[in-house]
Amino acid sequence: LLQMIDAVDHPLFFACWDTGHANHNECDPYESVTTLGGRLHGLHVNDNLGRFDITYKPWRLDMHTIPLFGSINFDSLMHGLLDISYKGYFTFEVDVPRRRPNRIPFSYDGRLQERLMDAPLPIIEASMNLLYEAGAHILRTYGCFEEDSRKQ
Repeated sequence: LLQMIDAVDHPLFFACWDTGHANHNECDPYESVTTLGGRLHGLHVNDNLGRFDITYKPWRLDMHTIPLFGSINFDSLMHGLLDISYKGYFTFEVDVPRRRPNRIPFSYDGRLQERLMDAPLPIIEASMNLLYEAGAHILRTYGCFEEDSRKQ
């Protein structure tokens, strides 16, 4: 990634680091973030259970779940971000309950059953609130939640 950034050599070309993809590839968050240093201008923050066999339906395995629900070491990530004085966004890339077109179909009495295909709005809202609270907790724990600094 650094070689590509250096080869492009453009003042608007930087790295965006994805916590979930890095975890799938067993990359240490601290080492990856500090290696990118000032070239890191974006994050895709999500969680998963780590390494998987990319040949087995990867769209089912790249879970993009709420941080703290998987195996990513967010302490390692946060120390790396603080050590490089990261100023970019902490952008979530998380799947919330929604229509699930990739699920395995089920028929009963010859009719496709889809009554639970869509999550109801209260479940979607609750998951969004939980996502916000997980992110706020991570940032507050390391003293870098912007909302806290605005209240002072």
